[in-house]
Amino acid sequence: MFEVAKEYPREFLRGLFDSEGYVYLDPTTKKVSYVSLHNYDLELLEFSKSLLALLDIHSKIRVSKKAGSPVVIRGKQYSYKSDLYELRVYRVESVRRFAKEVGFTIPRKQNKLREWLSIKFNEHL
Repeated sequence: MFEVAKEYPREFLRGLFDSEGYVYLDPTTKKVSYVSLHNYDLELLEFSKSLLALLDIHSKIRVSKKAGSPVVIRGKQYSYKSDLYELRVYRVESVRRFAKEVGFTIPRKQNKLREWLSIKFNEHL
């Protein structure tokens, strides 16, 4: 899978962010924003980070939830069995570059990215 992704980095990243990613836009200030995805597979996220870097898109990986952390699902408490990681594109120019180089095929996600570009730069995709 990784070999094919190296040949088609934009398409690979677009598919990954379509399935696992989201755009965060602060609902009150509209100033804080980033593109992010969560996954348990650190190797996948590190590989994706390297593909983003090839496109001159800065990102970082952090542990979002530690193994053993509690989570409530439908009123019942569970705990994470392993660490959950986040890959985040957060620098303004990197989010802008992500929008132009990768983007989303899912309309609601792409629309959120468009909204951010419109607010921040008065740009439209």
